[in-house]
Amino acid sequence: MKIYQATLAAVVAAAALSTTVVQALGLPAVTDTLGEGGADEATAVTDTLGEGGADVLLDPDADVDTSFLNEDEDAVSGDDADTVTILADETLELPSPTGASVDEGDCTTIEALACGTDGFSSVCTLVKEQTFPDFTIGWAPTDAAFSKAKFSELPEDLYADFLAFHFTNQADVVFTQDTCSKQVEMTNGLKARLVCDKTEVSTRRVPIYLKGAGNSNIDLPEFNPDAGIAICDGGTIYIIDHVLVSKDYFINEDGGVVSIEDAREEVVVNVNDGKDYFKELLIATTSVVTGVNTCEGMNPQFPNVDCLGEDGVVDVSEQAGQNVTKGYIGGMDSEIIPITDSYYKVGLCPVNVHWHAGAEHYSAGEFDCLDHDKCGPYHADEGHHSSSEEYSGDLNATDDSMSEEDVAADEEMPTAPVASSDDSRRARRNLEGDVRVGFQCGNLYDADDEKFTTPYDWQFCDKSMEVGQTYEVHWPHSSAGACGTPNQYQTPFKDGVFCNLPIEAFQTLTPQDIASNVGVQSQTYVVVNDENYYYGNLFGGMIVEGEFGSDMAIYTGSTTGTAVNNEICSQYTPITWQVDRKCHMISASSFDKMCADMMAQRDDMTDDLYAHGARELVSDFLSSNNQVRKLEGEHKNLRSRN
Repeated sequence: MKIYQATLAAVVAAAALSTTVVQALGLPAVTDTLGEGGADEATAVTDTLGEGGADVLLDPDADVDTSFLNEDEDAVSGDDADTVTILADETLELPSPTGASVDEGDCTTIEALACGTDGFSSVCTLVKEQTFPDFTIGWAPTDAAFSKAKFSELPEDLYADFLAFHFTNQADVVFTQDTCSKQVEMTNGLKARLVCDKTEVSTRRVPIYLKGAGNSNIDLPEFNPDAGIAICDGGTIYIIDHVLVSKDYFINEDGGVVSIEDAREEVVVNVNDGKDYFKELLIATTSVVTGVNTCEGMNPQFPNVDCLGEDGVVDVSEQAGQNVTKGYIGGMDSEIIPITDSYYKVGLCPVNVHWHAGAEHYSAGEFDCLDHDKCGPYHADEGHHSSSEEYSGDLNATDDSMSEEDVAADEEMPTAPVASSDDSRRARRNLEGDVRVGFQCGNLYDADDEKFTTPYDWQFCDKSMEVGQTYEVHWPHSSAGACGTPNQYQTPFKDGVFCNLPIEAFQTLTPQDIASNVGVQSQTYVVVNDENYYYGNLFGGMIVEGEFGSDMAIYTGSTTGTAVNNEICSQYTPITWQVDRKCHMISASSFDKMCADMMAQRDDMTDDLYAHGARELVSDFLSSNNQVRKLEGEHKNLRSRN
């Protein structure tokens, strides 16, 4: 994003935004600029597998530092009070404002603001022609945003509804760390979701994006939460660099906004043919699906923390994802016993499904590839495609149950997967967006085999998904989920984990209680364009059949995602991890069917329809030493070999 200053002296000619108004809005010093945003989990948004709870879990009475929520910014003063930060996508050049009149004192009207400012003629036209809703907060797209969305091609009878999705009359909408992923009900009754800036440390993260269900996960609408404009007899307006798209619309291949109903009317469905009929039926919103989401907002929002205390001693519980190579033992003592039975047998149900670009775990001989010539569909201009960043742990571990062939194979493993430079470590692929990519299944990918290279026409998953790519899929489970109800699956997943677990009850639990009631299944796939690898219920949990789920690593760790690493740790710990050590092939259609199932849920899961970034491999000192190997129905506690 390009972020630059534009003076409101030009926007409001008579007396735009005086110092009093800026201070009343609580804006920071005008020299501050908004940090560049990241569109990761997405999403959703998201997902990363979490932020924040070891101290809280280990000591229910421990205080969580929330002082950062009350930090005061410097007051705006002097001539700088007439300056506001305006955002523009790097492909959308925002014109310089020319001036607008003010109706009264320290505020302006939307019409005066839009119609008197270059670059906002689309909003000006809508304001003049449409009935304006009462609102507390509104988001005004630029002309460039309207043009990019081909708004002029939308039927005029939809303008009022489209306009209403840019305003809310909720009185409790604020932009703080506590409102990351919060849903906002717009004036047309549909919901958008606030998304935080994940480039900031977790304790200072605030929403800078607002995403409608129809907006892309990799190109989120961005606004500056510190640049509100006071509207007379109304609320506050924020400039946003994309139009907001609700679930009643979608963005077509040309980037234009299209009404779903209009698109359906153009399709003559032959129920005997079945393809289009069942495609619509897969994601149909019925009376059974609609209803009150009782899990919404149940995430306790524990912030991430420093892994080491001020004394340099580890100050958190075990983390994930770890090295799951056969025989590996972590360096952190843990007396927690992970769940070794199937989750469903002990009363847990899946509450979400999401996936990461590349594997977050490391399994020697499986998902361990660093050679960009054989690891997947790389682009020549992207340079070396790094998986792990620095890791100096023992990747050559074996256990007593390994065969001589296994030991011989392990002796040929690389000593450590270390990227060659900072640039190579941060290399990104075009289709995956700006996310960190984890380990690849180099033992399966074959660039000469068409099933790894033939593109797939994605219908439900985000189009950044790619054939030939490695994805680690996670199914978070919880005994406190809304199991067996329309509210079972949730985005963000922590709403599902904590759905029936109020914070007061949670604080009475021991660490062992948590690990015995919350777990994650993990299985890693290479996506192929071959229907011989189709599986129709990937949504319901990992595959357990034949080679699938036959060799499992089980341990306790934390939530994952790119918001945490070996310096910043998650407090959502300890939880059980059951990780399939093997790489598997799965058809792209299996993923697409899973995405269709996600879209049919009561909760809005669109923030999980794309690949999230991968956490760097957890260091030995943050890895638990309670690994259990599950092989052919037998359990082996690896610590027993010491």
